[in-house]
Amino acid sequence: QNSIWDRTYTINDGRFYFHVKAKDKAGNWGAATHYTLLVDTSAPSTPQIVEPAKYTNTTNATFNWTRSMDAESGVDNYTLQVDNNSDFSSPEFSAWVNNVTNYTVTGLTADATYYARVHSRNLAGVNSSWSNTVSTIVDTTAPRITFSKPKPSGVVITQQPVIVLHTDEKATCTYRESTDPYRNFTFT
Repeated sequence: QNSIWDRTYTINDGRFYFHVKAKDKAGNWGAATHYTLLVDTSAPSTPQIVEPAKYTNTTNATFNWTRSMDAESGVDNYTLQVDNNSDFSSPEFSAWVNNVTNYTVTGLTADATYYARVHSRNLAGVNSSWSNTVSTIVDTTAPRITFSKPKPSGVVITQQPVIVLHTDEKATCTYRESTDPYRNFTFT
């Protein structure tokens, strides 16, 4: 009948080598069995997420971060969370994304602000703290232009007309006359 032997050890982080031999009732010694144990109770370093483009005009956003370090067992994976709430109370995306330092989240809702953070996990299964939080704005709607001068008829009595327009969001406006190249408006 097989016997189960157990022994509890209190040891620090590090690599430990166990060499075990067994002897039966008749005095026969078996060959030594070798076992390596790596103890790693410390968390990996916290990755830092890099500020993405402030705006994106697609429903995809790419996030980049620094590599996390773990001298004992190494880094195994990263969790990326993306939410339209800065408190991450209901993440739109939360997943292990493998041992990479960037990831593109697809299918985000248009015209919303998204916040992102990341943490790493070492081979022992210990997570780092969450990184800093960054944000990006998904803006897929072009600005609308409303002319206030000249009047809607477009008829003026001057050879130096003043054109006044408004946009429904901050925007850069360009113009051209007939087939001339586009030029930026001068703001006053």
